[in-house]
Amino acid sequence: MVIKIELNDKQEKKFKKWMEALKTIYGSSGDLTWCTSSSGIGTSIKVISSHLPDHPLDLSDTESW
Repeated sequence: MVIKIELNDKQEKKFKKWMEALKTIYGSSGDLTWCTSSSGIGTSIKVISSHLPDHPLDLSDTESW
């Protein structure tokens, strides 16, 4: 089974900036957990780093819903 999450350009730019910040502060991105859920009108995407478990990156692009 393959689970695939595709990011649009806006989401990808935000994710890369977040990853760079994690690497600058902690030296690595840590273990990442990807969470997705469907609201019926769009998909919510959040990424959690083991370095900042209480501060997930929200990549939900509600403007595209």
